[in-house]
Amino acid sequence: MNPHSKAPGAAPAGSTDGVAPVKPSPETLPLDPKAELALQISEARFRKLLQEIPLVAVQGYGEDGTTHYWNQASAELYGYSADEALGRSLLDTIIPAEMQDGVRQAMREMFATGVPIPAGELSLRRKDGSRVSVFSSHAYVKVPGRPAELFCVDVDLTERKQAEARLQLAANVFSHAREGITITDVQGNIVDVNDAFTRITGYSRDEALGQNPRMLKSGQQAASFMPTCGALFSNKVTGVASYGTDTKAAIFTPLF
Repeated sequence: MNPHSKAPGAAPAGSTDGVAPVKPSPETLPLDPKAELALQISEARFRKLLQEIPLVAVQGYGEDGTTHYWNQASAELYGYSADEALGRSLLDTIIPAEMQDGVRQAMREMFATGVPIPAGELSLRRKDGSRVSVFSSHAYVKVPGRPAELFCVDVDLTERKQAEARLQLAANVFSHAREGITITDVQGNIVDVNDAFTRITGYSRDEALGQNPRMLKSGQQAASFMPTCGALFSNKVTGVASYGTDTKAAIFTPLF
């Protein structure tokens, strides 16, 4: 046998124990000291900035869900201090039981593909067990020489939800009131009317929009009777108004 020939199945030259050497990828190469220092300074500045942002809760998680970062707004939103949250899985803190399987799957896919979890509205769990609605955005962060992380940026939707509920209540009152209601702009022009108004007056909504409440004047009152917009904001005015060919008693009461 030629002493320089290779036996079948022999490892390539330069290999050890039959395993070919693997060329390091850029992500696994260690950073030089200057680059590492610059990275540490940049990361410290970044985390300090996020720590001091009010009303925006930011958390950082590892691939297994362990909490690596927890800013002050997160503590105020969810009730866990940084000391309580750091080192614990997000599944044990803010993720409700019914969402945990879905969160695990979404995180596995994100760390496998590098594609962030889509942003959306979520109902998460506070320390006291209560729920809080948030709009949650997600970022996949991979720094050379460091494990990948998931950063979540959560905005509390509580006040918006309460405002929406108040608006819905006002809309229900407007729609279902037995009294005719008109809404005017500051010039006194009608911008909306409810169903009771059209039923009582006979004017359709389209006929009323853009008109002045003086359209209801019956002619049985003095010319100065129909109140101005300013008068409506300070008085309850009672009189007779015209609805087509009919006349009825009317009370004009400002609501604001």
